[in-house]
Amino acid sequence: MNMRRLMLPELFRGVALVLVLASTTAALMPATAMAVNEKTAKAHKPTVKKKTVHKKPAQKKSTVNKVKVIPKKSTSMGAAQKDLANVQSQIRASEKRIQLTREQRAQKETELKEVETEITELRGSVDEVQGSVQVRERKLQKLRVERSERLADRERHVIQIKSDLRLAQRQGGDDHYKLLLNQEDPQSLSRLMKYYGYVQQARSARVIALNETVARLEAIEKEEQSELAELKTLQGQLQTKQSKLARAQDTRNKAIRVLSARIESEEDRITRLKRDQQNLQAVMNRLERVAREAAEREARRQQQEQEKRARDAALAQGKPAPTPTTPSKPMPEKAWSSVPDYRPQPYNGKCALPADGGIRSRFGTARAGGLRWNGIVIAAAPGSPVRAVRPGKVAYADYLRGYGYLIIVDHGRGLMSLYGQNDKLLKSAGDSVGGNEVIASVGSDDASEAAGLYFEIRHRGRPSDPAAWCSFK
Repeated sequence: MNMRRLMLPELFRGVALVLVLASTTAALMPATAMAVNEKTAKAHKPTVKKKTVHKKPAQKKSTVNKVKVIPKKSTSMGAAQKDLANVQSQIRASEKRIQLTREQRAQKETELKEVETEITELRGSVDEVQGSVQVRERKLQKLRVERSERLADRERHVIQIKSDLRLAQRQGGDDHYKLLLNQEDPQSLSRLMKYYGYVQQARSARVIALNETVARLEAIEKEEQSELAELKTLQGQLQTKQSKLARAQDTRNKAIRVLSARIESEEDRITRLKRDQQNLQAVMNRLERVAREAAEREARRQQQEQEKRARDAALAQGKPAPTPTTPSKPMPEKAWSSVPDYRPQPYNGKCALPADGGIRSRFGTARAGGLRWNGIVIAAAPGSPVRAVRPGKVAYADYLRGYGYLIIVDHGRGLMSLYGQNDKLLKSAGDSVGGNEVIASVGSDDASEAAGLYFEIRHRGRPSDPAAWCSFK
C-alpha cells in the first residue's frame, strides 16, 4: 500500500511532464514553419511578385516556381554568347574581304605595270612605223621632184629634135652632099665635114638623152607605185598599232579606275603613299651608298697616285722613298641625310624646269592623309619631252610603284634629280646626259592628284625645294 501511494504521485508528475512537452512542441511547430517560409520568400524575392503567402501548400508551390526561374537566366547567357560569336564571325569575314581586296589590288597593280609596259612598247613601235612612213614619204617626194625634172628634160629634148627635123626638112635630104661637092678648097671641105659631124653627134645625143629620160620616167613611175604600196601597208600597220595602243590605254585607264575604287578608306591611301615613299627612299639610300662608295674609291685612287708620284720623285733624286700613308680606319657610315645641308649657291636659279606647264602641286604643301609633297607636280601635256635640268649620269631608270616610270640623274656633289610619272624612258642606267637633254616623255593625264610630271630634287639624300635650284614662278 505504501509503495502504491509513493508511485502514484510520480506517475502523475510524469504524465504532466509529457503533456507539457507535447503542448510546447505543438506551439513551436507553426512558428518554425513560418520562419522557414519567410527565409525562402526572401531568397526568391527578385523573381516573385510582392505577395504575402500564409498557407503552407501555397508557399511550397511558390518555392517550386522560383526554382524554375534559373534556367531562364542560362538561356539569356547562351543568346549573348551566340551574338558574340556572330560578331566575331562578321569580323573575320570583313578581314577576309579586306585581305581579298588587297590581293586584288596588288593583282591590279601588277596588271597595270604590264599594261604600262605594253603601252611603252606600242609607243616605241608606233614611233618606229611613223619613222618608216616619214622616210617613205620623203623618198616619194624626191621621186616626184625627179619626175618633174625628167618631164621638163623630155619636153626640152623633144623641142630640140623637132627643130632639127624641121631644119633637115627645109634643107632637103641631099643638100649637105651638094654643099660638100661644091667646095673646091680641101681645107674648107674638111672643116665642113667636121662641123656636120658635130651636128649629127649633137642630134644623136639629144635622141639618146630623150630615150634615157623616157626610160627613167618609166622606172620612176614603177618605183612610185611600189613606194605608194609600201606606204599604204605601213599606214595600215600604223593604224593597227594605234588602235592597239588606244585599247591598251583604255585598259590602263579602266585598271586605274578600278584600282582607285578599291582604295576604300583614307587609312589605306595613307599606307600606300607612305609605302611608295619608303620604296623611293630605299632606292635613294642604295644610290646614295653607291655614290659614296664611288667617291671613296676615287679618293683612294688619287691618294695612291699622289704617293706613287712622291716615290718616283724621291727615287729620281736618290732619296729614300717616303713612308706610305697608313690608311685611316673607315669612318662609321653616316647617311647624307643626317649631314647638315648647305646653301645651293652654285646652282641657284641656273636651271629651268624639266617640262613646260604650270605648277599643280608645290614642295612642302599638304597632300592626302596629312602627308606633304617632297617635290612638285608640273601640269605638262602628255607626251611632251622631259629634259634633264643639269648634266649628269643616269643612276636609275625603271618602273617604281607609286611613281610610274622613274628616271634619276646623279649630278654629283650629293645632288640628284628625279623625274616620275613618265610613259617612256629614253635613257638607261649608266648613260651620261647633258643639260637640257631630252630623257623621257610625260605620261598620260588622269584625275589623280599627281597627274603630270613629278619632279623632285634630292640633296645629300634629303628632299630639297626645287625652287632653290631652278627658276620658276
